Amino acid sequence: MDRGGVLLQQLREKLGAGWMGSICRSTGAQTAKFVGRENGEFAVTVIWHLKDGTEKVFTKEFTRTYVLGSSFKRPMLEWRIEKRACDYARAIIQDVLSQRGVL
Repeated sequence: MDRGGVLLQQLREKLGAGWMGSICRSTGAQTAKFVGRENGEFAVTVIWHLKDGTEKVFTKEFTRTYVLGSSFKRPMLEWRIEKRACDYARAIIQDVLSQRGVL
């Protein structure tokens, strides 16, 4: 696995360690889980149910270009994650709440 894949896996571990439960609690979701993609990329899928039983799903893709940002255009040894895990978790929470019509 190259440096980009390693950085993405580190971010995934940090999100999984303390933030997936917070995402569920903050959004009222039943499930927040990781979905693996190629080259270490992944997605976070948040699932909740409406009062009528309808299932709603929100998915946020964590690609190399999204996570590595402007450093992705530099040589591989200079790649770095642009934000902290808590910043990505906060963005997911805001996106889910926006989709639910709360924000």
